Amino acid sequence: MEGRLNIWVSIGTALLAFIGALLGTALSGYFQEDLWEKQASYEEKRLILGERIELIDRVSKIINKAPIMRSIQSYGELQAEIAQLNLDCERAFQNGTVDDPNCMPQERLIENVKYMNGRAELNAEFAAALQLATVYFGPQTIKAAEEYAGVGAWWEAEHRYARNLLQAMQDELQHFE
Repeated sequence: MEGRLNIWVSIGTALLAFIGALLGTALSGYFQEDLWEKQASYEEKRLILGERIELIDRVSKIINKAPIMRSIQSYGELQAEIAQLNLDCERAFQNGTVDDPNCMPQERLIENVKYMNGRAELNAEFAAALQLATVYFGPQTIKAAEEYAGVGAWWEAEHRYARNLLQAMQDELQHFE
């Protein structure tokens, strides 16, 4: 009888050890999976936070380029006026009211293209920054970006649009959904 009891004790001990090992493995796996999900979530938030900080810097820099854009815009308007004067001069020459066909100095086309390309680049940079802001931030930033984009000439917009956008981005820096 004692031999049978020893066998049952051995079987019971082995069974308990097996169940303990099985439960230990299951619990360890569960906690490892939970830890992995938390680490992945943390890493994703860290990357998004880094992108948001860079984007705030980018938006701030493009907003502060408004004076450059105003200068380019003024240059473009001046060139349009010169082109009109040149056209008027040419018409007057053809009508015989002006003796000199070169009565107005012609601006170099390359300089005009350079300034117009600068204007296009600044507009593209501004549009891209607003688009990215709507991707990386929440509803408050989206609303502020849409309002800013709706003003048209962003370089002439009231300061409140820029201030509202940057404030919304700052407020939603830690906003994750």
